Amino acid sequence: MEFLLTKNPQFSGKFESREVKDFYKDLVEDADQFNIATGFVSNVSILELEDLVTYRQKNTAKAMKLNLFIGMNYIEQFTKLQYDALMELNKHLQMDNLGDVFVSKELRYHGKMYSFLKNGVCEAGFIGSSNLGSFLGTTSDYIESDLLLQDESAALLNNRISNIIEALGTKFSDLPEIVDFKKPVFNLLDDNSYVEKVSDAKYNEVCSNSLGYHIVVPLKVGNKAGKSNLNTYFGAGKIKGRFSPRNWYEAEIIISKKLENLDKLPQEDEEFTVITDDHFMFKCKRQGDYGKNLRTVGDLRILGKWIKGHMEAEGALKLGEMVTEETLEKFHKSKLVFTPTKSGIWLLKME
Repeated sequence: MEFLLTKNPQFSGKFESREVKDFYKDLVEDADQFNIATGFVSNVSILELEDLVTYRQKNTAKAMKLNLFIGMNYIEQFTKLQYDALMELNKHLQMDNLGDVFVSKELRYHGKMYSFLKNGVCEAGFIGSSNLGSFLGTTSDYIESDLLLQDESAALLNNRISNIIEALGTKFSDLPEIVDFKKPVFNLLDDNSYVEKVSDAKYNEVCSNSLGYHIVVPLKVGNKAGKSNLNTYFGAGKIKGRFSPRNWYEAEIIISKKLENLDKLPQEDEEFTVITDDHFMFKCKRQGDYGKNLRTVGDLRILGKWIKGHMEAEGALKLGEMVTEETLEKFHKSKLVFTPTKSGIWLLKME
């Protein structure tokens, strides 16, 4: 048994311990079965599991089976986006005989347990505070504490997952069709260490100091994987030959040399603060040749969450779908508008 604690750059040096991903990165390459019993699933976690199953089918000698039990979402309601993504994942698993998705229909299960098996032997089990997003590494905003179990203890935990699925689980494919969905709420930037939610008063104060001109940056889309700043997810993995997909929300904005008023934007490598029209405040920086790459500081997913998250909430973008001109048409917005203020803070909105 080993105590694990998530590493966080704002919390580094406080404790000496390993974290889940120190083991996860090897287990997903080697194990042939992954069992999960969790309370909630995030949109991006569903996509990560789909990617993992596909990766193992295409790139390793043996596919990985996946059993996913979700203890809260059915009772608390799915969003349409979550439901559709789970439908696709479950269809994939069943079609290729690789496992099932289960939900609890009546009792709320809020635990977090994970196990990896190889040739019928449980190689490792994990139990603790990590929800699925934290465990998979698709979210990194929380400091989580977990226990690594091995040998007999791991086998016991794996049996407990099986018992929970047997006692509480209903196969996703056996559910009646869901027609009432939870209304999507944009909350992807909540609790992000690098993002602050400002008050109405603060936002209005900044707006009142506008310098009166705008810099408009078009949102660029492309038809090839990785060729668009909003489609980074479809590019090559971060580590060749390993399961290391780009995060669904990883994004940057490409600024053209011909952009009107380009010289009035902050200079290359100069950090500057923006506040969005829905009151999120974070820092950005221009990098690369002539500062063409506009990125967020601390977490490259912030801009992607803000842009693609709103597309998802508006029903213009599905999980795992490339952002195209058609997406922008459905979204009715295709550009970022930056407005400088006397305080040095920039206002940011989409139009």
